[in-house]
Amino acid sequence: MKKLLLLFSLLFLSIYGFSQNKCGVDAAFTENQKKEFFKIHSKSAQLKSAAVNPSPSNIQSIPLSVYFVRNTDGSFSENKSIDPFYKSIIETNRILSQIGIQFYIENFTYLDNSAWLKPNRGDANHTALLANKTANTVNVWINDGWANFPGNSGFGGVSGVELYDITEATVPHEFGHF
Repeated sequence: MKKLLLLFSLLFLSIYGFSQNKCGVDAAFTENQKKEFFKIHSKSAQLKSAAVNPSPSNIQSIPLSVYFVRNTDGSFSENKSIDPFYKSIIETNRILSQIGIQFYIENFTYLDNSAWLKPNRGDANHTALLANKTANTVNVWINDGWANFPGNSGFGGVSGVELYDITEATVPHEFGHF
């Protein structure tokens, strides 16, 4: 139990200090959402094992499916390149190596649809964007933000991670929410 408490303390402290931008998790992130997350993710014996024994021989590799939204014509919008995200995954892995978790990109897809660049969270365009997902991976959607949440750099939760800011400050933080 002490090891598990230490694990979550390290994860919280490591991730908490990295976001300098406005975070998408607020009072709406309720106890029910937390319970749902643990209901979905607590069934993995491998992850439980890593939580108890986070050693290099027990590293858990977690696949990512990344969806990068561009203009309908295929040109880049505010996020001009995927390179900052790659650097951010390296930083996230550096931080989480302490507890035996590493992410890798299994699927990468450009989504060319200008309507998904800055949708209103919860509207039809946002729902259509989030329909792009792959089972048994952490789904990551990169767009230009959200019309009804200006200034937010990302959202992380049970369904995956949504990012506008793909820098080394925000990505580890939002992955911590996931």
